[in-house]
Amino acid sequence: MIVAAFAQAADAPATLEGRAAGGDHHIAGLWENRSGVLFNTETPPLKGEFLKAYTEYQEAQRKSLKALGDRLATCLPSGAPRVMFAPFPIEIIESRGQVTIIQESMSQTRRIFIDGRPHPADLEPTWNGHSIGKWDGDTLVVDTVGIRDDTVLDSRNVPHSDAMHLVERIHRSAPDTLDYEYTVDDPKAFNRPFSGRKTYRYRPDWQVLDWICENNRESINEAGETVQRLK
Repeated sequence: MIVAAFAQAADAPATLEGRAAGGDHHIAGLWENRSGVLFNTETPPLKGEFLKAYTEYQEAQRKSLKALGDRLATCLPSGAPRVMFAPFPIEIIESRGQVTIIQESMSQTRRIFIDGRPHPADLEPTWNGHSIGKWDGDTLVVDTVGIRDDTVLDSRNVPHSDAMHLVERIHRSAPDTLDYEYTVDDPKAFNRPFSGRKTYRYRPDWQVLDWICENNRESINEAGETVQRLK
């Protein structure tokens, strides 16, 4: 038992502070998105009914004197990859066979299986989909499918279909910097793959707090007047 315990300790990763000081580019730790909340500032290459829905939303937004309702206001999870763009802390935990991303936003958790398993054949769509990953050097490459098609990619209401395939590359480029690249390939909704990039800052003194959403369907201004009501 002592030998087994020693072997487990030897296999355990070094502390985050030790890795940062030594320049070892592992991705574990607490991080803050420093690159905005939009998927990409470019016009999304949508087509067909998806382009029509996006265009109609943008037109309604221009005509409205107030912001149109975002699904986040009704306490629905944002889903992947949008959850990675939130301006709240994320914590990445590396363990044997799995990388776990804990997000303060809506108290969501993503599990990325790196034990060699494939995606299930009878996958049921979920908010963050089913993620499998592998290491390419010191970069984690994540492959995700099965994301619910009623989520959107960012606050501009960019839609996608049930065929969306998300590929992410997560790499620690410096002790205090995490690079995050992502590409959506959706042949039903997009004319071509749609990509973006974010940069995260290392925040070792932060912590992920509980997010309790109360399903606020009305927005109230300082005068106590209802300025937005969601159905």
